Amino acid sequence: MTEMNHEFARRAMTAHEACQPMPLLSDSDAPPLSRGYELQRAYVDLLLKGTGGLSEMRQPRHIRGFKAALTNIAAQQSMGMTTPAGGVLVSGHEYRSPCQIKLADFCRPIIETEIGYRISRAVTQPVSLGNLNEYIDCSLPMVEIADAGYATPNAAGRTMSGADLVAANSAAGGYIIGLADLQPVNTDDIEVTLHRGDEALSLAHGRDAMGSQAAVLVWLINHSLAQGYAVLKGHYLMTGSLGRVQLASPGHYIAQYLCDDAGAPKSFGRIEFDII
Repeated sequence: MTEMNHEFARRAMTAHEACQPMPLLSDSDAPPLSRGYELQRAYVDLLLKGTGGLSEMRQPRHIRGFKAALTNIAAQQSMGMTTPAGGVLVSGHEYRSPCQIKLADFCRPIIETEIGYRISRAVTQPVSLGNLNEYIDCSLPMVEIADAGYATPNAAGRTMSGADLVAANSAAGGYIIGLADLQPVNTDDIEVTLHRGDEALSLAHGRDAMGSQAAVLVWLINHSLAQGYAVLKGHYLMTGSLGRVQLASPGHYIAQYLCDDAGAPKSFGRIEFDII
């Protein structure tokens, strides 16, 4: 790790531990995306070691999987990108439905309904749509509590870019794992709704992520391998936000997932959580 990379990773780690906005890169012009991923690796390495921030004795963590962000064209264009963004799911803010989530554990928490997948065996080479299912154990409902707190603009007056997003691990925060009631034939057809109490917040479908859940999975696996990570049995993959993202506020939330089963709508799963 170069000294410059280490300094950014240390600042990001300190911000993460203090639940403060993540730093932007210091460049006056938007840095290349490759630079963002280089810094992301340095930051994730510190997260895994549990060192470099406010406490040098923090508990080490481990990789639990990978996430895709910006899985629709409008989101990509807002960051000046033409592809999704990848991040790493790290242990520490993993929850199981039903659960309680504290606003104080995050800087700017955002609720995203998503579909998750669990890897069935180690992936050692790039995958394709043709062999993807050989590596997928199951699909399951998941909700991400992304942390979208970034210190923008930077000292040079530049607003946030795609490289800034990925450098701080693509806003990875926490994630809630649900249980699947059944395995749908096509996860693109899953309908997901999010409610806070009696208030309907969003309605979306699996295909809203790049038009194809499978396409996102292929991209995410191959991207993670290209970044030098091992994609192992038991890892979780999250394919990006479905529907409108919601700024987290106190309340009781229910994410309900429905899928088509032989022409009849059936429950794919349900995630319940309280924001306190």
